[in-house]
Amino acid sequence: MRKTAVVGGVEHDGRVKAAVVRSTRAAEMAEIVRTMVDEKANLRTDESVIYKTVGQEFASHKRVKHALGQYVRYDKDGETVTTNRIEGFWAGLKRQIGGTHHSVSRKHPHRYVSEVEFKDNNRKLSDADRTVKLIGASVQRRLTYAEQVTNHDEAGHFLYGHTPAPKAPRTA
Repeated sequence: MRKTAVVGGVEHDGRVKAAVVRSTRAAEMAEIVRTMVDEKANLRTDESVIYKTVGQEFASHKRVKHALGQYVRYDKDGETVTTNRIEGFWAGLKRQIGGTHHSVSRKHPHRYVSEVEFKDNNRKLSDADRTVKLIGASVQRRLTYAEQVTNHDEAGHFLYGHTPAPKAPRTA
């Protein structure tokens, strides 16, 4: 089973940003972090080496070491360093996929991630307010059945599944 890579973070106000990514190589991840996070921000990550170099570009970069069983630590100045908020988001995303959707189309992972991101960022709203906000966000957006079932992108590139057999040449 092939997993889809998703990167995400939590803003200072608690809002989650998440996106499906094609690669988790350090160079690509560094570019994604640069686009998602303001350089004046205090970056908090796990101990993954992919964040080590890019972390130097921010106001500060502090890490927790999950491999050592560390999930929260406190600095000398009393600051809490943790990734628990985003870890909770990942757990909720996995629960929704396994418990609600049961499987995920390889063509639409960004839609599942966006759905969970929307729910998480609007969790404090009432059901009615969240529904109104969702309807407002869907104005002028359309997803046709053909777009859902095709296995080619707009440029005609093959996306997933089995490569179709070549067409037999026509005989006269």
